[in-house]
Amino acid sequence: LSGGTLASGTYTIGGTLQLPTANGSITNNAANLTLTGTGFSIKDGTSNALSTFKNNTGTFALAGGAQFTTATTSSFTNSGTVNVEKGTKLTVGGSNHSYSQTAGTTTVDGTLTATSITATGGSIFGAGTLTGNTSVGNATGTAVTLNVGDSGKAGLLAITGTYTQLATGTMNVSIGGLTTGTYSALSVSGNTSLGGTVTVAIVNGLVLT
Repeated sequence: LSGGTLASGTYTIGGTLQLPTANGSITNNAANLTLTGTGFSIKDGTSNALSTFKNNTGTFALAGGAQFTTATTSSFTNSGTVNVEKGTKLTVGGSNHSYSQTAGTTTVDGTLTATSITATGGSIFGAGTLTGNTSVGNATGTAVTLNVGDSGKAGLLAITGTYTQLATGTMNVSIGGLTTGTYSALSVSGNTSLGGTVTVAIVNGLVLT
């Protein structure tokens, strides 16, 4: 940990990890960091070492019912891997702050909450809830994917807010049956604007007749 970056290593924190005061807080995660349960804490001396966390270039995950709020002073950016597992919640702190992804992946099987959620690179996967106005893709240039369900699986993805899919956006859906949960479903509470591409995969050995 140097200059605000947790640079390497694998950490699964379910209790308290005590850092020497001289190491400072974690602004950027470039390591493999998992926060699990309801009792996790990383301390820089006596202060919260995650209070400034606003950027991920490594792997960041929430597990075991964990709930976490990012730095309240700025938006959150991701160009690595973020996993919000079922039963967990990731909230971008402060007011009018966004979750912005320029590369990498975000998988949301729990809840991701921000004023806006924007992906201009990489992929978003999940069968959870995106709370915030959501945009995927660009007018030109970099391709971006929204996978309704986890990778290679059907699932229900809910968006509380608006959804905009721009020209370079691709929505991947899977159909593996006729009952709820065996096919992809996207639920959007607000206005929806769909551009780009939709692709459909047949899964679970389903035979169309």
